[in-house]
Amino acid sequence: AKKTHTKLDDLILQKTKHPLFLVIIVLGLKFGLANLGITGILTNLINSILAVLFLLLLSRSVDVAIETWGMHFAKITRTKVDEVLLPLFHKFTKVIFVIVGFMWVLHLWGIDITPYLAGVGISGLVLGLALQDSLKNIFGGISLILDKTFNVGDRIKLDSGEVGVVHEVGLRSTKIVTLDNQALIVPNGYLANARVI
Repeated sequence: AKKTHTKLDDLILQKTKHPLFLVIIVLGLKFGLANLGITGILTNLINSILAVLFLLLLSRSVDVAIETWGMHFAKITRTKVDEVLLPLFHKFTKVIFVIVGFMWVLHLWGIDITPYLAGVGISGLVLGLALQDSLKNIFGGISLILDKTFNVGDRIKLDSGEVGVVHEVGLRSTKIVTLDNQALIVPNGYLANARVI
């Protein structure tokens, strides 16, 4: 890793050396038990630990890759996209890895995961419908930041006639200070589709 020009492999090695050490120990334990002819619950337990450690390795590697991409993106742009999107990506990947890990461990113990997969699909649909407005605001905020529709300090006029200075562009809403010094919080889903002067 020291001989390469990129620092990505150094960071990945630093973040994953402890789980990698545990993977080697658990693999040695698995091969030792296999040579002794010990199988059953102990084998399932060791396989489950290996699966969790493997996903932990993968999760930390993805975290490092997202962080490196964010630092690279921050250098080439002057927006606050990295500050807004990076925590969102980190949380999203962690949720994905937890779900995959749970399903994998259930599969290793011989539990049929098909009903759970159907349940995850249905719950995802229900959650998507329940959070429709929030998701619309979040994606509206991302599009406002990426498109640079307006920046902090710009004076804008909304469809409804309010005029004010943009104080903060957040992930879900934008804060505008009107000319009579009142704070106006506008959902990004509305701003992304509105005519703004």
